[in-house]
Amino acid sequence: MGGEIGAVQATDKDSADSLRYSIASTQSTRFSVDPESGIITAPLDLLPGLHRFNVSVTDGKYTVHSPVNVDVTRYHLTQTKSSDS
Repeated sequence: MGGEIGAVQATDKDSADSLRYSIASTQSTRFSVDPESGIITAPLDLLPGLHRFNVSVTDGKYTVHSPVNVDVTRYHLTQTKSSDS
């Protein structure tokens, strides 16, 4: 598991403002957020379980924080054989 898993989104009443996203957790987290798009990325070796962290967004004047919960369920990939006739 890993790669892009979702995104955070925010709006600003002042359309001229550009928003910047960041991880705002005081705890260590292995997730990352793209500062411009808000896309959240998980590490490839992410273990199953509930992962919690905070994300912040700022317009340069105001900053807002929001909690993010990522619930990872164990999965198994199976390989099937294909037969060429």
